[in-house]
Parts: sequence; structure tokens; C-alpha cells
Amino acid sequence: MTLHLTRGSRRYVLQVSDRLVSGGVQDPLANKNLIYWARRAVVSIGYTGLAYGLSSSDRNMPTDEWIAEILWGKPIPRGRDGIRPATRAIERIGRWLDIGQSIELLRYELQDSVNRLPISRRKLAFELVAVGWQETRRRGLHPIIVQIVKPRGDVSFVIERPQRDWHLGGRIVGITTPDGYVSDTELSNLATNLSTASPNEAETRLVEVIRRVASRNPRSVGRHCMSVLLPPLGVAPIVIRFIPDIPHTAVFTSQSQNRRELPVAFSPWIIGPNVFCAPSVHVGRSHVQMGPFEIVIEAPAPEKGLLGYTGALHRPEGP
Repeated sequence: MTLHLTRGSRRYVLQVSDRLVSGGVQDPLANKNLIYWARRAVVSIGYTGLAYGLSSSDRNMPTDEWIAEILWGKPIPRGRDGIRPATRAIERIGRWLDIGQSIELLRYELQDSVNRLPISRRKLAFELVAVGWQETRRRGLHPIIVQIVKPRGDVSFVIERPQRDWHLGGRIVGITTPDGYVSDTELSNLATNLSTASPNEAETRLVEVIRRVASRNPRSVGRHCMSVLLPPLGVAPIVIRFIPDIPHTAVFTSQSQNRRELPVAFSPWIIGPNVFCAPSVHVGRSHVQMGPFEIVIEAPAPEKGLLGYTGALHRPEGP
């Protein structure tokens, strides 16, 4: 069960998530986040619940890839090994929906997929939260938050939104997904600290809370975090940060067969109308241009002689 902490306001939108997968799958590189450019909107999406088993065509497909495939509107292209998704591709989306249509499509597909599961898995809770920016003729550019929620039990998925124009008057919204992990005292402190915090300060606070929760629930919440910052459109780039509790490294072999162990970072899915990027491993900062949006992926600086690296991840099979 992954914990997502989301802060939304007219100043900026921030989503910080832990990366632990529980339930019998050892996936230290698990991903629970996507950045999605819908028609007239861009959002960060996080989910908590079943990490595998929702795809009717491949039970080993991770849920984040299944969500990406639904939003992409067709099967995700494979890489050279024919197994892992291609790291990046410039290819037209199958259908480019607005954010309302996208959320309704995800709700329908989630319900349809869960209905086919055994009753023991059908009763598990599932939540998805999307937060970002939308531009409409009547309301102009405004922050949005929308959730798809199914409580524990054999019940239906529903779409939940905060009240209309919740962001006016400088108000902020903080959402914990799922409920129950963050104490009332922690929530109260967050509400006070996040009201005037800068993006970096808010990120630090949210990571601290996730790690405190992880210390209390080590089998359900992890200490390694993914942060997605979405400033107002056109003000600054979208920023992705992998924030591990301890450094993550990978071994690289050069053409001369020299082996080097380097610190690395990871990125989530990036889905747009003409480009997608699969979750990847990175050395050195990289940039993705998605239409009018620049996305900066922070990663440890490369050593001398290495310009940088971006590569595919190998994900384990489902339980």
C-alpha cells in the first residue's frame, strides 16, 4: 500500500509518494506515479492498491503500466528485448482525451478489471489521485484535484472532487492517499507548515512525514520517495525528483569493459499526445520536452568522462 501526500494551491502543486510494493512482490524499483498531459490539462497521477493483475492480457503487467496503456489508448511499444517497454518513443497517442474523460475512462476500466478478479482481491481498497492544472474558457488556468476511490469491500469505484473553486482566496488543499496512515497531529502540523512553504520546503516536510509513517508501518510504506512538482503552466518546468533514504547505485560497463558503480535516480511514466517515457534509471539531469511543457528529471551528476545515462528498468513478475 503506497502513501501519496498531495499539496495543491494556485502557487504550485506537489505530489510526494513512497515507492514500496507490498503483497508478495519484491520490486525495489516499483513505480506508482505518472505525469499525464491530457487535452487542456497536465497532472501527476498516483495510485495505491493492487500493483499487478489488472490487465486482462498480461497478469504480470504492473498497474502503473496498465494505467499508462489506458491513457495511451493502445499497447505500449516494447524495447529491443521485446519484454520491457521502450524507454522513450515519439508516436501519436491512440486517443487524446480531456482530463474529465480520462478520469471517467480510468474509473470504468478499473471497475471492469476489478469485477473480473477473485472475490478476495476484489474486496481490496484502491485509490487514485490526479493533481495538476487545467485551463478552461470560463475559469482560465486553475489547479485541479480529482480522486477515484474504492473502499475496502465489494463496492464500486467513485470519482471524488473538492468543492468548486476550492483554490480561491489563497486556500490550499492537502490530501493523504490512503487515509489512516498520517495522524491527526501530523495532519494539523502539515496544514500549518504547508500554507506558506516554498516548493522545496513543502517537499522536505512531506518526505519527513512519509518516513515517519514508514517507521511505524515498514511493511506498508517505504522510505524512498518520488516527488513531482508542477508549477503554474509557463512559470517554470515540471520537476521530478527521486529522494531515496539511502543512495541507490547501478553498475555500468564501458566498451573497454571497465565497471563503475554510480549513484542513480528513477523517473515515473510520462504520457502525452505524441510522446511517452517509461519509468527509467538516470545518471545526470535530463530533460523531456512534452509539447509546451519542459520536464526536468533530477539525478546525481555523472562522473568525469560520462555525459549521462537513461535506460530501461527490469520489473519483476506479479504474484
